[in-house]
Amino acid sequence: MSLDMDKTPNQIIESEDFAEYQAQPANQYTKINAQQLAKSPILLDCLEAPDGFQFVQLDFHALEPMVLAHFSGCPTYRKLYASGETHDVYLYVSCKLLDKDGKIAAVYKPDSPTTESVKAAKKLFKTDRTVGKVFQLMSTYKAGAPAIHRKLVLNGVDITRPEVKANRDKYWGPELFGEVLNYEESLLAEVDQRDGWMLNGLGRPFVVTSKKEKDVVNTHTQSTGHDATDLLIKFVEQLARERNVPCIPVIPDYHDETIWMARQGHQDALAQCMSDAVVMVNDAVKFSVQLQGEPEITKTFTEFKGPDEVQWYKEKVELCDS
Repeated sequence: MSLDMDKTPNQIIESEDFAEYQAQPANQYTKINAQQLAKSPILLDCLEAPDGFQFVQLDFHALEPMVLAHFSGCPTYRKLYASGETHDVYLYVSCKLLDKDGKIAAVYKPDSPTTESVKAAKKLFKTDRTVGKVFQLMSTYKAGAPAIHRKLVLNGVDITRPEVKANRDKYWGPELFGEVLNYEESLLAEVDQRDGWMLNGLGRPFVVTSKKEKDVVNTHTQSTGHDATDLLIKFVEQLARERNVPCIPVIPDYHDETIWMARQGHQDALAQCMSDAVVMVNDAVKFSVQLQGEPEITKTFTEFKGPDEVQWYKEKVELCDS
């Protein structure tokens, strides 16, 4: 059977045809654990829109860091994510932690980066950027110096544990992300005042157990970011219904993105709904940092989930053919 894609999303979802369609094993796409899809073209190429349809996808750019930039007021986060500058956070961190002779900064230009300077620095300072990436990701989750050192050694980086500890202290210092620690203290004070619970950035309550206290910043940020994504989905559906755009959600809630499918010829209209929905989200949340995201129109999941791997995949296919 086929669905009547000329109906609005609500009409499709609420129809008996849709219930029957989902009941068929071959069509139970909602059973996919989307969070665990490997970003491999071999897998993602299998997720292809049917003939006559295209996927339209939008994910927020750096959603959680932007949320954190707003609520923490951290100058470094605001510089990296709210200044409009073309930053690479891992290069920025490596500049601040490792660049004693200024070689990275000379290429990357942390005070005025450009797309070209970022690309050049990524090529020249791969190992340094790896160090910056490990520090950024693990420090965000409050990892200690021993864990960070172990991860760096496993990545082939020649660095001592005292060096890692000194750099971790600098990472959480006033020059970089020290303001986040002050923000963490304010969140924990709220948890204590409310006797074990708090509100996220959009007013939704959640419990913070003693084991989760060290991760309170991430919990608050992720919860707030996900609620913003829920608003995005709501507004996309609302606009598609108002504009009579024939479309249907495929994986509407995919962490910080939403994936829909539109009938051929209506994909641009759906993409416009998504762009307008981002504006509506910003109007609703009223953050000092504008959330950003651009829709993509594709035929397969590979095209929007792993652009670098697309070329890798094509090269492998060409090698097999030769």
